[in-house]
Amino acid sequence: MSQQETVLSSQPIESPVTVDGRVLRPNLLVTLPQIPVRYDWGWNIMISRAGPNTPVDDDVRRLGELWTVDHKGVVPTDITLVGFSRSIDFQPILDFGQQWHLGRFINPYECYALPIHRPKLHLELGRNLMGLASLDYREHKGLRRICAFLWDGKTMECGAPFLDLGLPDEAVFGFVLRPPELVRRR
Repeated sequence: MSQQETVLSSQPIESPVTVDGRVLRPNLLVTLPQIPVRYDWGWNIMISRAGPNTPVDDDVRRLGELWTVDHKGVVPTDITLVGFSRSIDFQPILDFGQQWHLGRFINPYECYALPIHRPKLHLELGRNLMGLASLDYREHKGLRRICAFLWDGKTMECGAPFLDLGLPDEAVFGFVLRPPELVRRR
């Protein structure tokens, strides 16, 4: 046995993430390479391009100041998507991402870059209905808000749902392994 094998075998094995006593297993785990993320667009321009069916009075249009950026230009980003085909709370998703070394949650700019760059992504993944969530949440009036995107076969819509109300079965979650974090907390 080599020294490397000895070191690897002496590492403690993490127990898998469980939900309701069952091991959390993804039904979707895919990395999309080199998605161009446009940090130079204004918030509402990005919302309009990603989700043309987003109502003009939707909260997501007013909450952009919660996610500020230090970076400008286009940043090619590898984004890993994970889906579970069941409603999952925030903490098990975070634990799963850490255990699988997936990196940080995608930020809203990365979330909204996917439908701009790959508008038929839901169909490519074999789904008629799919939500994409950036779990990089922000507190607003005492509640945790996230940015999300919905493909339902007819519309493409951005939103800012409440994290604590739960995440739908059709949601997938994005992770980025590449540092540094480009979105500051306010």
